[in-house]
Amino acid sequence: MLFRFLKYVNLCVLFMTSLGTTNSQDFQTVGPLCLYTCTGNDCPHGYLPVGCPRCQCAPDPCVLTQCPTGFSCSSIPTDCGYPRCPHKAICRQNVTLGEQPCGCRSDFSPVCGADGKTYPNDCVRYCLRVIKAYDGSCHCKCFRHYDPVCGADGQTYTSKCSLQCRDKVMKTDHACPCRCPLTENTVCGVDGQTYINPCVLNCAGVMMRQRGSCECLMMCNSVPRPVCGSDSVTYRNDCYRHCAGVKLAFRGSCTQLKRAQKGGTQPRLNRQR
Repeated sequence: MLFRFLKYVNLCVLFMTSLGTTNSQDFQTVGPLCLYTCTGNDCPHGYLPVGCPRCQCAPDPCVLTQCPTGFSCSSIPTDCGYPRCPHKAICRQNVTLGEQPCGCRSDFSPVCGADGKTYPNDCVRYCLRVIKAYDGSCHCKCFRHYDPVCGADGQTYTSKCSLQCRDKVMKTDHACPCRCPLTENTVCGVDGQTYINPCVLNCAGVMMRQRGSCECLMMCNSVPRPVCGSDSVTYRNDCYRHCAGVKLAFRGSCTQLKRAQKGGTQPRLNRQR
């Protein structure tokens, strides 16, 4: 599709004009489309619907997934109502990863057995002669599986099982269309991906590893030399503290600092950098 050379207020208006809409009400409906100013090559696993005009890649679902023996992970798009939806993980049968009991080769579809264990599918459960309790993973015994759902509380959960484990009600079977501020306060997720701010991280349903970019943390060594930051958080070493963007309060853990203060002694604070 070719665009006429016009001066648009911003890329959001340009995108919606291409769709044949500039109505203010439509802005609210297709607002997440403002994100799609990045190319597909930049974000192979889709985008997070976090608002205009920033672009944030969705996480690789297979990094957050551990399939049972006999299955391998692949990434597939979800149907969330707009283009380039965040992908979800699906565990598919794979003969190269070992045989299942009784030669079961059905897709990954967890069921809970009467023994309280979660089985990858009903065939495996049946072949092991375990009575079926109910469909789905056993309560709070979830496979590590990234298939995001949106809770009624507006929070994205990594899977339906993780949502049920927290006794939440599901709103939709895909990630919540979060609206996040544009402020840049980078955090590193457990998936090794940097997120613009904690709100975007929560939209992805990913747990935080530490404040600061993952790229910065990769430059740090793992030698444990605890330091206490001005945010009262103990960091593994001064490099980790630097990546978090906080000032140095004390060379040592924050627990040591509190003990010294509780004992009535005045600890020697280090020169802030």
